Amino acid sequence: SSLTLSGANTFGGSGKNITFNNGTLNINNATALGSASNTFVINGGYIDNTSGSAKTLTNNNPMTWNGDFYFLGSSDLNFGTGAVTLGVDCAVYSGAVLTVGGVIGGAHSLSINSYGPSGGVTLSGANTFGGSGKNITLNNGTLNINNATALGSASNTFVINGGYIDNTSGSAKTLTNNNPMTWGGDFYFLGNNPLNF
Repeated sequence: SSLTLSGANTFGGSGKNITFNNGTLNINNATALGSASNTFVINGGYIDNTSGSAKTLTNNNPMTWNGDFYFLGSSDLNFGTGAVTLGVDCAVYSGAVLTVGGVIGGAHSLSINSYGPSGGVTLSGANTFGGSGKNITLNNGTLNINNATALGSASNTFVINGGYIDNTSGSAKTLTNNNPMTWGGDFYFLGNNPLNF
């Protein structure tokens, strides 16, 4: 089952949520998620943008990721700069470019996966997620590291099992948390801008 939200929605408000449990949610408008006070809770399922053009959410809704989810990627989607809380160890599967500009927090791991040739995730926030014993894992696809602390807590291990790494921020970046790394597979650095691990 699927639901397409194409309107400039205003529902909700303080203490209210838009909750996605399963199926497919097409986010086809910059304010499809309603009031800027709404928390977007993702418990699983498939998210897409089928509007025909890239969309950036302008209400910067806070988010809680409580389950693995897929971004199908008919067109690119930017979640804006709302804060993201990881409620569980979470895997994101992307078929196009999904941009997360808000700070990702929560004491959990994050993994990036692709199921298409253009699948990728852009992390632009000064992230704090993870901690001792937690990882950020790139299994395949593209991870754009666009902030000096994009990889989260300095205790996180950055596990690279394959795929592509890039910095598309527009300027050189040096990772300041000096995350330990495990290189478990071949990978490519695309090099749109310099990156210092």
